[in-house]
Amino acid sequence: MLTGLPSALRFARSWTGRPGAVSHSEVQIPLGEGAEAVPATLISPQEGAGVRKGSKESEGTKVREGTKVREGTRVREGTKVREGTRVREGTKARAGSSPHRGSNAVDGSSARDSSTRRGWVVLHGMTPRGRAHPGMLRFARALAATGGRVLLPEIPDWTNLRFAPQRAQNVLRGAVEWLDRAPGTAPGGVLLVGFSFGAPQVLLAASDTELAPRLRGVVAWGGYADLERTLRFTFTGEHRWRGASHRLLPDPYARWIMGANCLPHVPALRHHRAVIEALHSLAFEAGERQVDAEDPSLDGIKEALRSVLRPEDQSVFDQFVPPKTDGDVTPSWTEGRGAQALIDSIAAEMTRARESESPRLHEVTPQIERISVPVRLLHGRSDRLIPYTETLHLEEILRSRAPDLSVRVLGLFGHSGGDHGPGLLRKAVENLQFLEALAMVFRMA
Repeated sequence: MLTGLPSALRFARSWTGRPGAVSHSEVQIPLGEGAEAVPATLISPQEGAGVRKGSKESEGTKVREGTKVREGTRVREGTKVREGTRVREGTKARAGSSPHRGSNAVDGSSARDSSTRRGWVVLHGMTPRGRAHPGMLRFARALAATGGRVLLPEIPDWTNLRFAPQRAQNVLRGAVEWLDRAPGTAPGGVLLVGFSFGAPQVLLAASDTELAPRLRGVVAWGGYADLERTLRFTFTGEHRWRGASHRLLPDPYARWIMGANCLPHVPALRHHRAVIEALHSLAFEAGERQVDAEDPSLDGIKEALRSVLRPEDQSVFDQFVPPKTDGDVTPSWTEGRGAQALIDSIAAEMTRARESESPRLHEVTPQIERISVPVRLLHGRSDRLIPYTETLHLEEILRSRAPDLSVRVLGLFGHSGGDHGPGLLRKAVENLQFLEALAMVFRMA
C-alpha cells in the first residue's frame, strides 16, 4: 500500500541530512486556571517551501496552460492564471489574480482554508535537554518537512529527571487542546507521539474520552509496559518474551534515573539520601553532556561522587554504578546477592504501591482504558534503555483495548545504541522496514 509513502520518503530525506525549510517559534501552553504555562516549540514548514495540495502559491507564480489547481489552493496576489487553466472548486483567487479567458473558476466558492496543516504533538523522554534534545529536534524537523505543524511541549519535571505522571498528563492535554484550536492546524484532530518514558503517557492520554475527539492517532515509540520488569532489565540485561530469554547489555543511564526516583519509596533504602542525590547528579550530567553513560569522560565524576559517600552508602551506589574492573572495563550489569536483593526490595515496594495506589510508582499501563483512535507501537530491536519486548507486551495488553493497533520492531531507530555496522543487505532491508513503518504512521495523518 503506497498511502503514506510520499510523506515517509520526505521524512527520511530530512532525517538523513537533507532537511526541508522549516520555521521555529516559541509559545506558551496554558494548563488551566491557576496553573503555570509551560514552554513549547512550534516547528512548521516555511511558506513557499513546496507546492502541494493545500500549499500557498507564491506571489508572481505563473500557472501554465492546462495546470490543475487543486481544491483549496490559494492563488496569491499577482499570480498569472493562463488560458485553459482549470481552477477547481474552492480555489481562492486573491486580489489581482484574474483568471483569463477559458479558465474554469467557480463563482462564489469558499472552500476550507488550505493553509492549514496536520498537527503533531511530540513528547520528549526523560532528559535534561527536554524539547531541545538534538534527536528530538531532528525528529520534529523531519515531521515538519512532510508538511506538518509539530508542537514540542516541555515537561519541566522530566528535564530535572523526576517522575511526574500527573504533570505529564496535564501538559499533554494542554498541548493537544492548544494545537487543535490554533489557527493553521487542519481540522480532524492532531497526532500524538511519545518516546521512551513518554510513550505510555501518550497512550494513557489517548484513552481519555474527553481528549480523544481532538486526536487523530497516537504513536508510542520505545515505551514500556511494566516498570518493574524494565527495572530488572536495567540491572541484568535480561528480558523475556513468550518463554524465550534474551540478554542485551543495558544502558545504565535508565538504571540511574530509576534508582533516583524509586529509592525514596523503598522504606529499607530511603535513608540512603546521599546515594539518591548521587544517582540523580550522575544521570543529569550524562544527559546534559549528551554522552553515553559508559563514556570515559564520566569516570572522574563517578569516582568523585562515590568518594564522598559513607561505606554503607557506597555499597548501594556500587549496585547502580559498578566500579571498573581489569583497569579498563566498566560493567553495565550487576550480578550477585547484593544486586538481586536490591532489585527485589524495589520491586516489592512497587507491588505494594500498585495495590495501595499510594504512591503509584508511575505504572501507567493498568490505567489505560479503551483507545478509540488508531495506535501505532514502534521499538528499536537493539534498544538498551528499554528492551523491545516491552512493546510486544504493550501490544498484548492493548489488543483488546485498541481496535486499530499495529506494531513494528525495527533494526533502526533505537533510542539507545546497539548493534553497529550491519552488512549492506541487512541495512537495505532495515531501511525498507523503516520506510514501511513510517508509511504506517503517516497513513493516520
